[in-house]
Amino acid sequence: MIRFVLSLFIKGIYLINSCNNKLIRFILNKFNKKFYYSKDYHRLDFQYHSPNLIKKQNKIGFNVPLSFKGFLNIRSFRAYNSRLNTPEWYLNSKSLSLKFADVLKLNLPNTYQNGVSAESLFIKNRSVIKPLKGTGSRNVFIVFDENRILNLFDKTYCSKGEMLKILNKEQFKYFSQELITSWDGEVRDYKFYSFYGEVPIVLEVSRTPVLRYCFWNNNNERIDTGKYSEKEKFVGKGIKPEYIQLVKRISKSIPAPFVRIDFLHSAKNDELYFCEFTPRPGGYINFNKDIDILLGQEFAEAEERLFKDMLDGKRFKEYKELL
Repeated sequence: MIRFVLSLFIKGIYLINSCNNKLIRFILNKFNKKFYYSKDYHRLDFQYHSPNLIKKQNKIGFNVPLSFKGFLNIRSFRAYNSRLNTPEWYLNSKSLSLKFADVLKLNLPNTYQNGVSAESLFIKNRSVIKPLKGTGSRNVFIVFDENRILNLFDKTYCSKGEMLKILNKEQFKYFSQELITSWDGEVRDYKFYSFYGEVPIVLEVSRTPVLRYCFWNNNNERIDTGKYSEKEKFVGKGIKPEYIQLVKRISKSIPAPFVRIDFLHSAKNDELYFCEFTPRPGGYINFNKDIDILLGQEFAEAEERLFKDMLDGKRFKEYKELL
């Protein structure tokens, strides 16, 4: 059905630009505008359309939606297929990200060990164990005690022995940190989708006792992004304006249009503690079309701001200290 409607849509565009009859042009124009505001139009992937088709769409008033998924795919391709990482992918290294956070004078959890093998790990209660490099929470564990350890990758609990068995399967280097806890001893994350000085959405995550999610816009309003089922959602505590301002400042110090900046909330002083930089958030392909277009527009605008600052001579001093 979508293919059939799309073929009519494309034919209509070409007819509009070739037809001299004003009545026919008017009717076809109305049809295409009606299709633009329908769900079928927004299911289309415009990154595969020809430049000529895009030009013809713009002649009759269409705005071609940008895709956050498409932008991230391009950045990931560059990172994995070149000898030099893109700037945000350097920060995917946990050791470098901690150094950068320290340069920016961010609150940091205590680090117990850094860059050790699984065999050399000292398992401390109320700690977090992570590989120095990795994505998607693979091989990340929250240690409450030796018999209660949360595997963040598959969201199951295991024992110390079961965790070590998993860690020893990979020849990774690991580090362990102090566990930062929020109200009532729960583990609460704030994940800020930052676009070089702007933060349009934030994900609040409560990891204990049950993993739950809540997305916010920068007006502290709950939003639906298409990523999680209703059973997985909850009403979070919300986002303080000072949190947004902090992340905007951090993102402006990174020469990249997008990076997600993750924090842990501490109940001791009601402040955020730096967790990690995430260049490619897990599950980004599951964003619904509206959010994908919104974040795609944010990405394009962030690129423009970044290029302007670079042309104006911005040096990114803190970032360059890592290189």
